[in-house]
Amino acid sequence: MYVQSDDGRVYAVIGATGQELWEYRISTAGASPSWHSSPAVGEGGTVYVESSEEVVHALNGATGQLVWTFPTGGLCVDGSPVIGADGSICVPANVPAGGPSSEMRLYALDPANGRIRWQAGGLRTLVIEAL
Repeated sequence: MYVQSDDGRVYAVIGATGQELWEYRISTAGASPSWHSSPAVGEGGTVYVESSEEVVHALNGATGQLVWTFPTGGLCVDGSPVIGADGSICVPANVPAGGPSSEMRLYALDPANGRIRWQAGGLRTLVIEAL
């Protein structure tokens, strides 16, 4: 199982024993802890997590090695990455919109490389969770 902690790390743990397999730091030292969200596991076992530093990370589920990152350009919000029916990795972000305002934006990312497949902006409120 994969656990995202408020210490800025993601952990892979054997569910039956609690033995830690690997850990990966998603927030740099001194940064705010990561948001409270759950990692999503995609095809091939890739683990997708958001950090409080405006970055989505894709990790190899077996090794914890970084596969790719995607800078959202805004704060990742409370919520977890969701894998869409087409395999897209969907993540919300609160992106600056000029001056003191911001907008909610939803990104759909290609799971192979983290590139944007599509995005929706101008959203007032956005919370996504896996069903």
